Amino acid sequence: MTVGQKIKEQVLEKGLKQYYISKITGISPSKLNLSLNGKRNFSYEELEIMCWALQLDIGALLIPHPPVKKGIKS
Repeated sequence: MTVGQKIKEQVLEKGLKQYYISKITGISPSKLNLSLNGKRNFSYEELEIMCWALQLDIGALLIPHPPVKKGIKS
C-alpha cells in the first residue's frame, strides 16, 4: 500500500472530501487525486501538509522496510 493510499483511507475515514482537502492544503485537486490513487508520489512538503490537515503522525505513514533485492533467494 502506498503512502497516498494510506492517506486516502484516512480522508475517507474522517468523511472529508478531496475538494476540501485541496482547499486547505493548497495542493491542486488533480495532484491530490493522482497522489491519493497511487499514480503520483506526494512531495515531502505535501506529505507534511497532509499530515497537518488530517492530524496524522507522519511516522504512522512511513513504516521502514528493507530494500527488495532482485535475484537473491533467501
